[in-house]
Amino acid sequence: SAPPFAATMFFPGESPIRDSTGAPKGMDYLSKLASQMIPTYSGETGSSLDDFISTLQYAMGLCVAPEHLWVYAAKGRLTGPARALICKELPPAQTATLQTFESELRRRFEGIHTSAYYLELVTKATIRPDEAVEAFGSRVR
Repeated sequence: SAPPFAATMFFPGESPIRDSTGAPKGMDYLSKLASQMIPTYSGETGSSLDDFISTLQYAMGLCVAPEHLWVYAAKGRLTGPARALICKELPPAQTATLQTFESELRRRFEGIHTSAYYLELVTKATIRPDEAVEAFGSRVR
């Protein structure tokens, strides 16, 4: 059986990577395009997942390449907690496609709030007249 990296190996002129004119390009072209166009994404407050994904999709329109190479390029633009999640915590098969890659990022990082936000929610919470103390504690936890 072929080694796992065989899908990224090809002879010059036979590259599956193409620019917007259809000319064959190498992996270095895709890596450079990704590093110049796609912002980094950390998953921290102030880091926009929507901007990251939309710019990735725009770049994909400028360069035709197999999906697994775009996943590889996108993973290279991750930093901080997002990089730790995708590159260290999850098995590669769980983020092998762009759809699963995006889903995992959204599952973990979408809707992140500061601790001050959660403290405000807890301080504003009130127990309902018919609610047991244990149920209230579970609800605000």
